[in-house]
Amino acid sequence: MPPISPCKMTTCEDFVIWKFDPELRRFALGIEPGRTDAAAGTLEQLARNIAACRMAAGLTQSKAAERARIGIGEWEHYEAGTPEPKALRIKAIAVALSVTADRLLTA
Repeated sequence: MPPISPCKMTTCEDFVIWKFDPELRRFALGIEPGRTDAAAGTLEQLARNIAACRMAAGLTQSKAAERARIGIGEWEHYEAGTPEPKALRIKAIAVALSVTADRLLTA
C-alpha cells in the first residue's frame, strides 16, 4: 500500500490507517524508520528542543506560533511540555522553525 499523506486522506479507512499506523506517521513526518517512541525522546525533551530551535531561529514565541498557524497560548504550552502535540502539530512546528520533526523529537 502506498503511503498516505495526511493532507490527501479522503476516506475513513485512510484516517484509521493514519491514526493507528505509527510507522506511516513517522514516514509522513520524516522521522527515521524503525525508531521507537522511547528512542524519540521524552515530552520534556521535545519542549526543550522546540524552545531551543525557536531561539536558534531568532523567533519570538508569538512569531513562531504565527508561522505554525497556532495560538500563542498553545505554543507556550508546547514549550512548557504540556500537552503532548499531535503528529501533525509537530510537523507544523518543525516547518515553522525550518527544522525536521526528527530534530524536535531527538535529544
